[in-house]
Amino acid sequence: MRIRPDKPDIEKAARLLIEAKNPLLSIGDEITQCRGEKELLELAELLGLPVSGQASSLGFWSKPFPTRHPLYIGTICAPCASPAQSTCTSISVGSTASNTCLARRRYRSGAIR
Repeated sequence: MRIRPDKPDIEKAARLLIEAKNPLLSIGDEITQCRGEKELLELAELLGLPVSGQASSLGFWSKPFPTRHPLYIGTICAPCASPAQSTCTSISVGSTASNTCLARRRYRSGAIR
C-alpha cells in the first residue's frame, strides 16, 4: 500500500529541508515495505541530504538506502551520539525507532506530525 501525505505537509517538510543548515534524513524499513527506495534515493541526491539508518544497522530487515552511497553516514542510535548532535533539522522517513533517539536532541521548531 502506498500512503500519500497531505500536500501542505510535503511543502512544509520540503521547506524545512531546503532551509536547514545541517539536515538529516533518518530512515527505516517501512520505506522498503512501501517500495519507496527509488524516491528516497532521488530525494537525498536532489537535496544533498545525509542519510542515517536506525538502531544498529540501516534497517532491521531491509536496506532502503545503499550503504556505500556517499550520502549514507551510518546510524545515529548507537548510542544516540554524533552526527545527530549537530543536526538542526531531522526528517524521519519509514522509521519509528529513530523518533525515540531524535527526541533527545534539540531541533528546529516546526515538526510535522
